[in-house]
Amino acid sequence: MNAKVTITDHDGGLFKFENKLILILYGHFSIVNIFPDNGEHRIIL
Repeated sequence: MNAKVTITDHDGGLFKFENKLILILYGHFSIVNIFPDNGEHRIIL
């Protein structure tokens, strides 16, 4: 399954993942990435 993932941080910054291999298996997915800030992030799949 192909997916485009957008993650927003608490300051409104956007992180888009469109060209990375994103494995979705049984409703779970993971992205290897280091975010510049700790805190809550909203994920749009």
